[in-house]
Amino acid sequence: MSPRHPPASDVSLTHPDRLYWPDEGVTKQALADYYAAVWPFMAPYVVNRPLALLRLPDGIKSHQRFFQKHAWKGMNPHIEEIADPQDADGEKLLRIADFNGLVGLVQSAVLEIHPWGVTTDDWEKPDMITMDLDPGEDVAWSAVISAALELKARLEARGLAAFVKTSGGKGLHVVTPLAPKAGWADVKDFAHSAGRKHVGRRAGQISGNRDKGKTRWTYLHRLSPQRPRQHGGRGLFDAGAIGRAGFDAAGLVRIERGERSRSFHARQRAATLGDPAERPVGKFLRCGGAARMNSS
Repeated sequence: MSPRHPPASDVSLTHPDRLYWPDEGVTKQALADYYAAVWPFMAPYVVNRPLALLRLPDGIKSHQRFFQKHAWKGMNPHIEEIADPQDADGEKLLRIADFNGLVGLVQSAVLEIHPWGVTTDDWEKPDMITMDLDPGEDVAWSAVISAALELKARLEARGLAAFVKTSGGKGLHVVTPLAPKAGWADVKDFAHSAGRKHVGRRAGQISGNRDKGKTRWTYLHRLSPQRPRQHGGRGLFDAGAIGRAGFDAAGLVRIERGERSRSFHARQRAATLGDPAERPVGKFLRCGGAARMNSS
């Protein structure tokens, strides 16, 4: 499937002219059309993964905001419920299996999708690490870029692929696809070790806390205190819409080529993504992951 031949969906949108981004004139139908255009790029990030969802029933200006990891009344049947194998008696989580599921999310006013760094094929073997660089208000954007590129280089020096993307907020993510071989505890330890060494070398600029004048570094967002798993990960994926004013999308950036944008207008993003087979992180995920971690 290519952007020139977008997928069709069996899901019927009710009130397709409902405005989700009123200032930009973006309707429910327009969001579905955008996702059809970028589906080949985003599918590896969202299919068969546990999802956390931001639902805004009345669009981005909605007074009702629901951050949901479990089913709700009237949920579209193409959005699947799935039990966590290690929490069989707990509330079921959510996933989608195909483009119909994605349009089901659009129908339900899901304006942000936050996938876990693991697939439901093997819940205990993560296939992605996301490290977040979140700058304070007085941190220069050039300093965030420099920190992200240095972290990327350190991960590559360990034999891993690493890519920089906008976070959907004001910072950057460094994303490392993994061959799904190691368990959560090992991945957590590796990410913590790699990031801490980076923080130590930039002690005056990066902190693990929200220190004034520094960029905050975090890894494997929202770890469960009981289990080292990425519960409800808060990292937006390449081409994922951002549920705030502007109808922007997160995305991979080539900041070594002078990229300075912190986000991208979604329609612009759809027009510039190129060949889905060559999108770097998605390419790794499609072929079963990247290199294994090493502890050096």
